[in-house]
Amino acid sequence: MNLRRILDHPGPFATVHLDASHDTENADHELELRWRTARDELAAKGADEKTLAALEEVVREPAVGRAGRVLVAAGGEVLLDQWLTDPPPVPTARFGPLPYLLPLVELDAGRVPYVAAVVNKIGADVRAVDADGVVRTEHATDGEDYPVHKVRGGGWSALHIQRNVDQTVHRNALQVAEELARLVDDVGARLLAVGGDPQAVAELRSVLSRRCEDIFAEVPGRREADDDFDGWVSDLAAERARAEQEALVERFAGAVADADGLAVRGLAEATAALREHNAEAVVLGDVADATVWVGAEPMTVALTEDELRATGVEQATEVRADEALPAFGVLVGAEVVSTRGLPVEDGVGVLLRHA
Repeated sequence: MNLRRILDHPGPFATVHLDASHDTENADHELELRWRTARDELAAKGADEKTLAALEEVVREPAVGRAGRVLVAAGGEVLLDQWLTDPPPVPTARFGPLPYLLPLVELDAGRVPYVAAVVNKIGADVRAVDADGVVRTEHATDGEDYPVHKVRGGGWSALHIQRNVDQTVHRNALQVAEELARLVDDVGARLLAVGGDPQAVAELRSVLSRRCEDIFAEVPGRREADDDFDGWVSDLAAERARAEQEALVERFAGAVADADGLAVRGLAEATAALREHNAEAVVLGDVADATVWVGAEPMTVALTEDELRATGVEQATEVRADEALPAFGVLVGAEVVSTRGLPVEDGVGVLLRHA
């Protein structure tokens, strides 16, 4: 999701992370009580009436079953309304100069943009899903349907038909490969999941671009995609997301262990790296109630107020580290990874772009 767009909006921000479940007979009443508690907390922290009213207008929309929800609003406008699979362990209502993005960062870490295709010798049914989990396109791509079946028997006529079949299947595979490459680029896919007729899959794979081959995974399926295929693709996407996150954390751990590694630990070093835009990834564990200092013009961060003012910032504000670190990670284009039990100082580290 475009978290940078939220940060570009003028604050202050109200963030609500609550249980939006609708799975009991009195679910509407329970949701009303949860919202009232959040609203009172936001008001006590200084949230303006226009922003509270904007949140109230959308927050009562019911879910189906168990669900969580994150809303971010500012200046009387709801900037983000995101449903989550599970309710939060603890509801959150915050109001301040930065939105609380950590629940959204954790959501993004659990999924990858992907393209899925079920193929046969004529074409494919394709689906492209972006980084927000939104289906950007879902359609059929068909090539020539004659001839695509070989005939039995011998002789020159049979050989000619066989060559025509092979050529048609190859041309159709090229057409599907071209469409898949376009969709992979369009959504920035990090997984290409393909199933269907084994011969068609093999032919398609032989003509895939290098970019598509690098993210290719074969799954069971028919030309007519079914619920089983959808489930396999969802599992593959979740597995790919977990593997990517684990690989990044392992890279960070390796860099920490290396005396000359490109990694720093602790709030002081992490805020310095973010201030210098020298962060490839921010790795967050439990930062507890730690705070840092931020300035709006220029938008920067430091561990202490004196350190921040030394950069030329006139107006300095103390904020929670679990709000500032994800926000500034997004601002400098770094990956932000939340991982439990990170055994480093202050529960935060940064994988650097350069020494």
